[in-house]
Amino acid sequence: MSERRLFEEIVVFDNYEIIKLEEGEMQLKAVVTEKALNPYGYAHGGFLYTLCDTVAGGTAATLHAYTVTLQSSINYIKSACLKDELLVIGKCIHNGKSTKVIETKVYNQKEELLCSCQSTMYKVGDMEEDVWNR
Repeated sequence: MSERRLFEEIVVFDNYEIIKLEEGEMQLKAVVTEKALNPYGYAHGGFLYTLCDTVAGGTAATLHAYTVTLQSSINYIKSACLKDELLVIGKCIHNGKSTKVIETKVYNQKEELLCSCQSTMYKVGDMEEDVWNR
């Protein structure tokens, strides 16, 4: 394992596209690039978690809420490889007054589940309804 590879920055948002924004749901596509890999040649867990956390926040935003992550738990099920095309799906499973619970799942191009994340988002403010149309 290369020492240089161990300490390179992990880049998450260099190749992604938001494909769905509906009330209580968000979907994003991303491709695993060289800068997303860990020293073993697979997508870094932090890369996958960052995708989940971002989609959880985006999903909460579809409910017109500014939020921060209060708690999150992720289960890594299968590795992602270089050039894998990922689909990240976030769905709100609890839309409370001060918290939102978002379930986020990441799939590869073969529709295999790579990881599953559940996040509790704390509402810090109300968002204008037209925020996505700016």
